[in-house]
Amino acid sequence: MKRSVKNSLLKTARTAGICCLSALLASFAVPAAAFATPTDVSAQTDNEGHLLTYHDVKIDLNDVGSDSVSRLQSDEGAELPSSYSSVDIGPSIRDQGSYGACWAFSAIAAVEYSLAKQGLATTDVDQAERQLAYFFYNRKGITDPLGNTTGDYTEAVEDSTPQSSSYLDNGGNGLYAMWHLLGWCGTTEESEAPYSTLLSDYLTYANDYDTFRAKYDLDSSLAYGSDSYHVQDVEITSGDDIEGIKQMVYENGAVSMSYYESGSYCNNATNAYYCPYSFDTNHAVTIVGWDDNYSVSNFKASHRPSSDGAWLVRNSWGTYSRNDGYFWLSYEDAPFCNDNVFSYTAASADNFDNNYQYDGSCSYAWSTEEEELSYANVYTAKANDGGKELLSAVGFGTYSYNVDYSIQIYTDLTDPEDPTSGTPRLTNPVRGTLEMAGYHTIDLGEDIELESGETFAVVVTPSAGTAMAVDTSYPTSWIVFVASSEAGQSFCGSAETGWADESAEGTTFRIKAYTNNVEKPEAAVSVDAAEVEAYGMKATVTATANFNATSYRWQRYSNGSWKTWKLSTSNSCQVPVNAATASWQWRVIAKDESGEEATSTFNLNVNSFNGKVTVSCPAVAFMQGTTVTATADFDAVFYKWQRNVDGEWVTWKTTKENATMIQANPATTAQTLRVVAVDAYCHEATCEFNLSVK
Repeated sequence: MKRSVKNSLLKTARTAGICCLSALLASFAVPAAAFATPTDVSAQTDNEGHLLTYHDVKIDLNDVGSDSVSRLQSDEGAELPSSYSSVDIGPSIRDQGSYGACWAFSAIAAVEYSLAKQGLATTDVDQAERQLAYFFYNRKGITDPLGNTTGDYTEAVEDSTPQSSSYLDNGGNGLYAMWHLLGWCGTTEESEAPYSTLLSDYLTYANDYDTFRAKYDLDSSLAYGSDSYHVQDVEITSGDDIEGIKQMVYENGAVSMSYYESGSYCNNATNAYYCPYSFDTNHAVTIVGWDDNYSVSNFKASHRPSSDGAWLVRNSWGTYSRNDGYFWLSYEDAPFCNDNVFSYTAASADNFDNNYQYDGSCSYAWSTEEEELSYANVYTAKANDGGKELLSAVGFGTYSYNVDYSIQIYTDLTDPEDPTSGTPRLTNPVRGTLEMAGYHTIDLGEDIELESGETFAVVVTPSAGTAMAVDTSYPTSWIVFVASSEAGQSFCGSAETGWADESAEGTTFRIKAYTNNVEKPEAAVSVDAAEVEAYGMKATVTATANFNATSYRWQRYSNGSWKTWKLSTSNSCQVPVNAATASWQWRVIAKDESGEEATSTFNLNVNSFNGKVTVSCPAVAFMQGTTVTATADFDAVFYKWQRNVDGEWVTWKTTKENATMIQANPATTAQTLRVVAVDAYCHEATCEFNLSVK
């Protein structure tokens, strides 16, 4: 039934549900206008021999999703300086050498500037471009720490480039790099995967691919095991969004972008660049500033823009390129204006402990519906083995501007095919507006406690028409995306339309959840040994463990060793109290199914008794009897009447009553007498007395 709901949506939706690359057009019957198709570039070089392998993917952000004006284009109140440069806060110029890794250098530079701008790093920051480039193409068989992206990977089509150093020369682009870094595969310190050693060996191994790979492949542990920083947000805008790009650079220090590189369009005297033709871009760089008054006269006379203004661009060809590695790019550069810009926000790698995600490849695809629907990913908490986690933030990707959204978290799902069938955990849904396209991490404003093994659903409801980013599988002539999708992971729908499981479409939504582990306390057990009134009774001893103990071993210490008294699954035990057991030291060992255990020692507690008894004994004539009365200040249940014979107390009578008749004779008058009052707990109180003879 739910699949028919999805089918009906497909018939009415503007972009028929799922939009991706041309390889999927036939299966989804998607209008061609809904697609931004990547350019399959052949290896090109500039006039200095640098390999140009940027694969251009154009996202026409104004034609998808909801409103078509970015907040930065429409923010008339924003006041930015006419010129700005973040060069001084950033690291030194990098050199990609002859490899085609510009896309990795551009993305990493944007991350480094974001860190510097936030004060999380200094100008010494140096993250590894090689780690990004290598694992972008070599994650097959490597999954994320939680195992939720098993089977997902991105790889180059075999022999798609002639170079020996395939993963450095296959190329890439800003969009693919963005999704890779959002998966927390990096970033890593340069020292973990140094790039400099590659530069001298480019020609040495140009025709010896196997030797190159043997020497420069990276250990799989570097994929997820050595992160220094994590990318949490990426905003996307168009190259012609001048005010928007300025705001991004001002806030984050830099943006990753691309342009069409050819020496024909550069004025080498001023290092000013302008191409008037709408070529596909072929080289990625980083914008680190601007100047609204940069004169058109600085550009090549044969190719000049119509107005002043240019971007300060940081290249990755070393300081020998152009002006110490920098040049000026006109605001009107046509290839750039027709392309996209990526603004990164990165954080320290300890910002969250865990990233729950299903989107493990770097594909470009989206799903959009004309009516307002919800999109959900369902996860199982498993990062903190046997312990709790706190869910404090979620993230999702869109290719739309001005998206209103609502987020709710559900647990205890009663229907595995309905992500909203459980208990809503947020006091109120988190609502807001995303003014920019891209990926955004949203703070939930409260921590949601999750038990190990607990299922939870992240449900996002965006504006109608929003282009929700999805991950899916498809090949191109130079790259292949493989995205696994299993039933019960990703859903689209509502209470009114029903819910469609996206595994039927082979897609998963790019919706992530971020948690922190709750530190598990050291295993411990405490004992409450209830006090008993006296010997002869049983003491109830109760053990309380701070973990899920399943067995309790009760032991006593006797003759120099611990001996097991009782083994049970109960956390309480009854122990008879006598002179021996009260003198022993006791302990309990609590253990769970994994073998974790905790021990606590204790002693039996016997109450002290302070009862008293007094005797009233009237004087009596010799050989006459007198009534002796005992008065106890506690509830005595019987009385032992005793006389002292040769130093021993001998009982001659026991009575329930507190009075007895005693005859005054030579024996009784010559001996010390006493009464022993005894209560129900065998507590005793005594009082000695003598007969008084008249």
